[in-house]
Amino acid sequence: MPLFDLIKAMDTAEKRHFKLYAKDKSLKYVELFDLINKQSKPNDEAIIKAGFTSGDKNFLYEKVDESIHALRLGKKGIKYSDNRIKWLLERMKRLFELGLWTDLQKCINTTKKLAEKHEQFLDWLQAIQWEKELLTKSKNSKEFYERYEILVKEEADVQQKLNEQINYRNLRVQINMLRIKDMRFQKDETREKLDCFANSEWLQLDEEPYSLETQVDFYYSKSMIALYQKQKGRAYIYAKKAVETFEKNESFDDKAGYKRSLGLLAEVCSFSDRKHEIPEIIEKIEVVLSESDYEVQSAYHHGLLYALTTADKEKGLKYIELIDKILVKHGDKIRGGRHLTFFYNISVFYCLFNQWQEAAKWLNKIFHFKRTDDRKDIQLGARLLRFIIAYECEGELENHIRSVSAYLENHKGDTDINKYVIDSFNSLNNTANYKDEILIWGNLEHYLTPHIQATPLANLQLGLGELQIWCKAKINNTSMAEIVRETIPTPV
Repeated sequence: MPLFDLIKAMDTAEKRHFKLYAKDKSLKYVELFDLINKQSKPNDEAIIKAGFTSGDKNFLYEKVDESIHALRLGKKGIKYSDNRIKWLLERMKRLFELGLWTDLQKCINTTKKLAEKHEQFLDWLQAIQWEKELLTKSKNSKEFYERYEILVKEEADVQQKLNEQINYRNLRVQINMLRIKDMRFQKDETREKLDCFANSEWLQLDEEPYSLETQVDFYYSKSMIALYQKQKGRAYIYAKKAVETFEKNESFDDKAGYKRSLGLLAEVCSFSDRKHEIPEIIEKIEVVLSESDYEVQSAYHHGLLYALTTADKEKGLKYIELIDKILVKHGDKIRGGRHLTFFYNISVFYCLFNQWQEAAKWLNKIFHFKRTDDRKDIQLGARLLRFIIAYECEGELENHIRSVSAYLENHKGDTDINKYVIDSFNSLNNTANYKDEILIWGNLEHYLTPHIQATPLANLQLGLGELQIWCKAKINNTSMAEIVRETIPTPV
């Protein structure tokens, strides 16, 4: 009698926990527990006479098993459906020790089905191991070899699935870790490692991995490598496939992974001609209910870039609010360079709409940020951007000119173009004549334009593009946002 054996195998602590777990001692299955616990040997007649059925015994068996599992996990009141695979694996050991072979086989079959459904390959392998142990107890020695051979083949297949899962996960994590160390892949060591990943046998395979989780890691890694190799079309295809793997499989519940994949897709779109897709991607992120939101910082970053390049005030303000929340919640986890990037781009955004005090507030966060050697380009660009804000906020320009001149000299930034910018603002500071100012803005714009046009965007010194747009806005007596909108290509 399995129920009798199970109850008699319980120690004092397990029995006491069952009573606490049951809460209501008047429950029918608690009465049945007490009846069987008092028996010295199985007595079905006494159980039937007391009004209990076989259904009552089956229900009690589940409740006892559930209680033992909850106790060993250190959790009170755990639901039967929670951590079911772990519970079943734990149950196998008890069933084996009790010699309940039929129940053990049922437990193994259930575990394997659940492990396959939820892609828990380690648990699947454990279930196979218990099935091997069970097979050694088989009385039919003629079938032993054939059945064992089937299990060996199944085990090899599951191990292959697990091997895929481990290797593709490692690739994705290692590529992300490299980006944390060297966001722009500028170091020779970083590029060498990325080339090794790109040539990995795992990324040379055309066949998709078995499990959904592994497919996402496969697509994610392929997309990142393609982005690094400037193959924007391939990067988009793989990033899109990673997102679609979640969206086409409702049972695939990995919210953090879905957000991470959406973040990658937003990044890929930002570097291609698909920037218009970014707002929709961010909308998807916002409806994913998840405690984890650290991984979406990249999507918000590219969302703000989209708002900057389109001068979309409504979207920009929305993304700034989301970024601010991320910085408050996860500021200690976010690398210094990303902090500076957020501060700089938010300041530029407020400059577009003549909100100079807000622009100054965010730009000052760069100057007051903890000492860091990361993103020296932003630290220099912020000084140039501050010229605009200092001019627009009366009484601040003269002090800022002295401050920037000293900074450039100390940091080897006193190039001809930067000296020309300083001279231009010195001239602006020393004139109150609007016609003279128009001339100065025009000369500065004409000086900057050929340099900007001849320099790849990735190599352009930060601040120069903003200065050029500002000069155009001042000459045309409009906002920087209007100048930006004039440069947006007309949809075909």
